[in-house]
Amino acid sequence: AANIDSKPCIIEFITKNTPPIAHALYNDPVRISETVRLSAHDSIDEDGDPLSYSWTMVSRPSNSQAKLSDPNAITPTFIADVQGKYEVHLIVNDKQIDSEPDKLEIQVHNGPAAKATYPKRLPVNQKVQLDGTGSEPGVGGGTLKYTWTINEKPPGSNARLSNSRASKPTFTPDKPGKYKIKLVVNDGISVSLPKFIEYETLNSRPIARASFNDNDNDPVRISDTVLLSAKGSTDEDKDPLTYRWAMILRPDNSNAKLSDPNAVTPTFKADVKGKYILQLIVNDSYIDSEPYNLPVEVDEGPSANVAFIKPVPVNQIVQLDGTGSKPGIGGDPLKFIWTIKEKPPGSTASLSNLNSSKPTFIADKPGKYVIELVVNDGFSESPPFKLEYETLNSKPIAQFSYNNNKPVYVHQTVELDGSASSDLDNDPLTYKWTLSLKPLNSKATLSNPGISNPNFIADRPGRYVVKLVVSDGKEESAACQHSVKTKNSKPIAKAGDDVTVFEGETVQLDGSASSDADESPITYVWTVKEKPNGSKAPLSSKNKINPTFTPDIPGQYVIELIVNDGDINSDPDILNITANPSIDLESGDIDLSALITDPDTLEVTGTVIVNIINKGTRPVTDDFFITLFEDENQNGKFDNTDLVIGKHTVTNGPQGKDAVTIPVKADGKVTFKDNIIFIMIDPMNTIPERNENNNLMNSFEGKECKPPVGQFSPKLDWEWTGSNDFPMSNQVICTPLVGNLTDDNNDGKIDLKDIPDIVFITFESNHHEKRGVIRAISGDGSKEHFSIGPVSFGNKYFEAFPTYNSALGDIDNDGIVEIIVIMDDQAEKKWLAVFENTGALKWISEDYSPSQMTKPPSINIADLDANGTPEIIIGNLILSNTGKTLVNGKEDNGFNNSTVADIDLDNQLEIIAGRTAYEANGKVLWHVNELENGFTAVANFDNDDHPEIVHVGSGKISLIEHTGEIIWGPKEIDSASPFSVDGGPPLISDVDGDGYAEICVAGVSKLAVFSKNGNILWAADINDPSSVTTASAFDFDGDGKTEIVYSDSDTLKIFDGRNGNILFEDQVGSGTFIEMPIVVDVDNDNSAEIVVPCNSYVSGNVNGIRVYEDETDHWVNTRKIWNQHAYVITNVHDDGRIPKTPINNWETYNNFRQNQIDNPFGCKDISASYIRFDLSQCPDQVKITARVGNGGGLHVPKNTQVSFYLGNPAGSGRLISEVKINKVLYPGEWIDLTAVMENIGTGKNNIFVFADSDEKLWESNEDNNLTQRSFTCP
Repeated sequence: AANIDSKPCIIEFITKNTPPIAHALYNDPVRISETVRLSAHDSIDEDGDPLSYSWTMVSRPSNSQAKLSDPNAITPTFIADVQGKYEVHLIVNDKQIDSEPDKLEIQVHNGPAAKATYPKRLPVNQKVQLDGTGSEPGVGGGTLKYTWTINEKPPGSNARLSNSRASKPTFTPDKPGKYKIKLVVNDGISVSLPKFIEYETLNSRPIARASFNDNDNDPVRISDTVLLSAKGSTDEDKDPLTYRWAMILRPDNSNAKLSDPNAVTPTFKADVKGKYILQLIVNDSYIDSEPYNLPVEVDEGPSANVAFIKPVPVNQIVQLDGTGSKPGIGGDPLKFIWTIKEKPPGSTASLSNLNSSKPTFIADKPGKYVIELVVNDGFSESPPFKLEYETLNSKPIAQFSYNNNKPVYVHQTVELDGSASSDLDNDPLTYKWTLSLKPLNSKATLSNPGISNPNFIADRPGRYVVKLVVSDGKEESAACQHSVKTKNSKPIAKAGDDVTVFEGETVQLDGSASSDADESPITYVWTVKEKPNGSKAPLSSKNKINPTFTPDIPGQYVIELIVNDGDINSDPDILNITANPSIDLESGDIDLSALITDPDTLEVTGTVIVNIINKGTRPVTDDFFITLFEDENQNGKFDNTDLVIGKHTVTNGPQGKDAVTIPVKADGKVTFKDNIIFIMIDPMNTIPERNENNNLMNSFEGKECKPPVGQFSPKLDWEWTGSNDFPMSNQVICTPLVGNLTDDNNDGKIDLKDIPDIVFITFESNHHEKRGVIRAISGDGSKEHFSIGPVSFGNKYFEAFPTYNSALGDIDNDGIVEIIVIMDDQAEKKWLAVFENTGALKWISEDYSPSQMTKPPSINIADLDANGTPEIIIGNLILSNTGKTLVNGKEDNGFNNSTVADIDLDNQLEIIAGRTAYEANGKVLWHVNELENGFTAVANFDNDDHPEIVHVGSGKISLIEHTGEIIWGPKEIDSASPFSVDGGPPLISDVDGDGYAEICVAGVSKLAVFSKNGNILWAADINDPSSVTTASAFDFDGDGKTEIVYSDSDTLKIFDGRNGNILFEDQVGSGTFIEMPIVVDVDNDNSAEIVVPCNSYVSGNVNGIRVYEDETDHWVNTRKIWNQHAYVITNVHDDGRIPKTPINNWETYNNFRQNQIDNPFGCKDISASYIRFDLSQCPDQVKITARVGNGGGLHVPKNTQVSFYLGNPAGSGRLISEVKINKVLYPGEWIDLTAVMENIGTGKNNIFVFADSDEKLWESNEDNNLTQRSFTCP
């Protein structure tokens, strides 16, 4: 079939109209008065239909009159006439349908506003200051630009603006009238409306000026017409003037009148001789001038006039002056005729030239002179002119002498003599004496200040300034002044009263009664002048104020004392010592090897071998007792409460300087096995002895537990890294303090049986100069006591300063330490604050430090005046224990660090701050100009009596004698450092055990140790950009050679003091100021620990406090206190009390910033004994009780483990129970511990009790820790 097309199929599509879319725009931003240009150009219609536009202003600000220019235009406009929001809607239409409205919110802002002012109106020709700084930019505008214009000014004015573009230009109105100034400002977006100000000059007051006859100096005679003139009057505003003349004075009988009172140049006729006064006032139509008075003198013939230049006293030249005389009208030059008409009796005065216009004469006598002058002008003579001249009173002259020109000594009466004072006028004199200056604390007064010859007593050494003023009844003389300086008196030595003692008895010499009338410091020289043959007794010190002397054999000793005041030796003073033979009994060794203790009953038998020594020279001939006992009440004495275990009567006592061995039979019962046994020699005091205090001894005295030498294994014991109180404040950069703040054992008192506490200041992040928090935590790390942030006192807030080193000590003698801290107020002034041991604020100082402390200061506590109440020292600043400033030294402040010591051995403490030594009253003892300010420490380097001072400043170290003389130095500390070096506070310690102290100082890159002679022994690498850190020292193993503990910005290092080898290091970190790690028994375990402050604000990630211990617990024992940065052992007692008269540290320990105790090798000795059984419930249960005691010299810590075994633990014994001791056992103390054994079998049960079963204690006797006893159930 053929292919055939179908019929067409037609489909019609009707498209639907799409609504148009309105899109409105405008120019942004918009300022007031600007034309807003709207635009609908971006409106669209997808169908491509043509659009029509409908704009509507829906809202506008109140008071706005804005209207659209054409609501149907594609780009209409309107003027934004008011600030605020305008809402405009746009609807477009495609001839079929409206679009949705597009809404515009147009915010109209203020444009820039010009504001122009001037301070005040001024007269013409004075500079006017314009001010446009009150102008403001519009919203979003930038910095204003100013355009000033002077739009209008008075005719002829050339006034110009100083700078038309300045914010505060000036101009000077040079013509009176109005000036119109325009200011326009531009803020970078638009220009402001112009601001106009009108300035009008103030009217200037006219000035009246008058003259006569064209020359005021021309003479006027009777009948002359006087021509007056006001032509000299002026007005700055150039206003026309009117004139008003008046004759306000004329001579009697004169009828003179002004020709025209309102003329510029009126006249009058001088009709009478005398004085006329004409007054002129001018007016500028606004204001009158000040009146101007013009005097006119009218004369008739020649007139004489005499004057004298000035009055003078007697015997001086009097200058006469007749030049004021005048000739008559038309007269010739004058001739002068002078005469002395009267003069005082006896005067021979005559005129130098009778015809001169200015003759002279000498007034040779006091009194009145009458001088006459007549002048002649060629026509006639003048009437005589008489001048009465009287001499001036002559000022009297004060003169005096004293003491007939002989020297004046202290306490002497000074005789004054003012009789040589005089008066030329022979007037009677009165006297006025004063003491205008006298030495400090002098009470000297004049006996009678109103007579010619008073006296006074020179009661103090020094300079007295005496002044004498005499008066003749008319005037006073100049002061006559003399300095009366006391002459140096010979000092007086007082060695003390003669004494009678036993040989071997120490005599305390005392030269404190020696004196110097001039109160100069005195030095002492003691000498043994005579002693018995064979005596070798030395003085303990030849130069101390109070040395000791021990006569070693009987006989006569003669001691001489000579004192010196720096210039003169005293006469010698003699002290006689009579030493009689003596008996002095004491115990030597106590041998307990033959003493048997039954561990089951605690009964003792056997003998104790006692060695009795007679240290005296006289033999013991009488019998005496020896008593063995236990010190039951732990008071260290023998009394009736003690448990006696043996007595013995000694019938054959030792001879002089001899000893005997006595066996003492024991028969009694002890409280526990191997308890400390005491021996009391002669308890009834039958034998008279030179020393009754050395008769008591115990079996543990002299026992030592020395650690193995050379073993050194520090480990981190615990650390504090932050708190819930002020959690962000956890950085530490100050030296920590250690002392007892709390009653840890709850015995009702704070003492050395409690755990020491650590006090330090923390800060946040890197804010080491603000917002410090004072912290106190337990020395074993177990608890926090308090955290003190900002405190309020008065109307101020205070915060601790984190880098400043605090101190602690008992400053109010209440037996408990206080904490002393430097605080900051809101003005960053430094104040001292004291807190109680509880953290409660005690006080804040009355006034702030005048020194704002450029380097971190450190606080010292010392009893400077030895009155039992400590003072507080910061550098050269001394405060009382209540915060009152007592002294502020005038020289160095030691960078607000200082050292306190009795360097001149006068029994009075001095303060060494930098290169200056101060007495306690602030007086400068010496100042070393050759050195810089710096840090100090004190020790003895030459084995004489006096100490030396180590000084570190400006990167150099020096050694200074106690007198201020430089012994050696300055020497470089760290010469290799490329950075500026200060050098930190020095450490002093015998690092090599040679008996001499060495010095350790930190620089930037080196920690250097110097010998006593200033030679560098070794220098180790460190990293301390601050170069002011400090080290401490400690003899950890007790071998006599100290180790140096130091922390720089990266690492805690412990050096071998002999060679600088590093024994231990640990990564800590610090921003470093003058802080240091310290060594102290911080947890009362009788072993030293290292306490290290840490912060991470410069390097590292360790912050807070770290405590290190020996992993074998073998570090030797030391003190439980470190109370200040400048720490020495003798500056504080163990309990925090401040000594009234401290022992000189260099005489006993000779170190600085090192801790130690007299016997660091004390031992513990724990024993088990006295096992008892409760068989009442056997075989189900048996209670086993054992007694554990401490027979050592150191306490046994709480929680020491005691184990109960069935069978020997060394073999196959079975553990029954482990019990912890629940308290500290001090020497001689014991505790009963009980364990329960269950399911007891038949037969014999061997029970072993093992004290210190985990063997954590280091003891003198490890063999008595195990005891055994058996039981069998019935």
